[in-house]
Amino acid sequence: MTTPPTPKIQEALSARDTLAAALSQAGIQLPAMDIRTPWADDRKDEAPPYALVQLGVCSPPVALRLAEVITKGATGGVAQDSHPLTRSERLSALLAERNAHSRKTR
Repeated sequence: MTTPPTPKIQEALSARDTLAAALSQAGIQLPAMDIRTPWADDRKDEAPPYALVQLGVCSPPVALRLAEVITKGATGGVAQDSHPLTRSERLSALLAERNAHSRKTR
């Protein structure tokens, strides 16, 4: 007989499922997502005081895609370059822009 989930476990399950659905809409899957109840083994006679959503591990491309989606959401939907320029690339771009500007002003 399976014991029904406590409110805290149900909350974590709902959060996990909601996050999984949102990630899926963005084309991301974290297959190791689960919930954990810390110290549950020490509390056999009582419900766990809380439960955690464990995101698990993912490959570097999935981590980069996740970062891209979070950045896009944090900037109000404005896509950011997922591979920012290195310092030398930024300097080269600034020099090229300055040279182009100085040619225009001659």
